[in-house]
Amino acid sequence: MLALSRKLARIHTDVPLELDYDRMLYRDAASIAGDIIHAYGLRTLERDFF
Repeated sequence: MLALSRKLARIHTDVPLELDYDRMLYRDAASIAGDIIHAYGLRTLERDFF
């Protein structure tokens, strides 16, 4: 049972991945974050970051 638990818990790091970093960028995050911060009245965040 211990061997099965170890096998299930193992994190495989040798998996080949093809990443396109340009497609991963989210360019409109600041405006969306600003809208959420303002909508929830998070004044400290609004003052410090915007």
